[in-house]
Parts: sequence; C-alpha cells; structure tokens
Amino acid sequence: MMTASRYRPITRDVFASAMSGVGFAETVRPGGEHAYARRINNGPNPGRFEVLIYSSVQRDTGVTRPVGGDAVRILLMDVERNRPVLDWRVYRTASALDNTTERARSAWRYAMDPTHHCPDCKAMLVERTGKRGSFLGCTAFPDCKATRPLPETQKVAA
Repeated sequence: MMTASRYRPITRDVFASAMSGVGFAETVRPGGEHAYARRINNGPNPGRFEVLIYSSVQRDTGVTRPVGGDAVRILLMDVERNRPVLDWRVYRTASALDNTTERARSAWRYAMDPTHHCPDCKAMLVERTGKRGSFLGCTAFPDCKATRPLPETQKVAA
C-alpha cells in the first residue's frame, strides 16, 4: 500500500545548493521569491532560450511556501519574446529537488533538439492538437504559422 506524498519545506540554502550543482544562478524576478536561471548558449539558437526555475522559497522566511502554496515551477523561456514555451510544476515532496533537476534537464534537452525549432522564425515548436490530430506548431503563432509533423518518437500509440 502506497502512502500519499507529503509536503516538505525546502530552505533557500538547500535549494540554492541543488541549483548551483546543475549550473543555475540565482536571479531577481518580480514577486519576491528566489528564482534560478540558466541561459542556453549553444544548440540551434544560442542565447535565445533559458530554463527558469521559480523555487517558491519566500524571501522573507527563506523557506518554501506552506502547504497549499504553489509548487516549484520550471519554465523554458523564449528570452527574445519574453514568453514561456513550456511550463512544468513540481510538488514539494521528499523528491522535489530530484524532480526539479530532471524537469530542468528535460527542458534543456527539448531546447537543444533542432526539430523543436521553427524553420521560419527560430521560435520554439511545441505539440498542438488540431482537427487532424497532433503536430508541432510555432509558439510565435499567429505571427508565424509554421508547423511540422510530430516526430514518430513523440506520437502516442492509437
């Protein structure tokens, strides 16, 4: 029988140490919480994207928000457009730091894959669903209407 996961507070020092261990630097963001960023300076569009992690560690207490507060957020950001491309949440359970690190790596891998970059405007392509099924569509829509078929490895078996 599995026991439900429970909220675990994370201190600023613990979170900062985990983030610096994978190359993230603390950054100042509006809203009063500790955030960590790492610019993607290689790959198909060097410098255009970054992985941004909102820790949910409050500046005034140095500890994550209490139960019921929001989770750690991992964003793949298009720096040029100042918009998130992908957005994940990690609940603050005992495995939160490991899960955060893995999601950050997933975002990084996504940005490094040339098939996820728009051939027309160099923005990111993400999975969309239309009348004829799933495809990769440009995040700069409606300014850019480029699409690509979903790679076979991403297609869900019918």
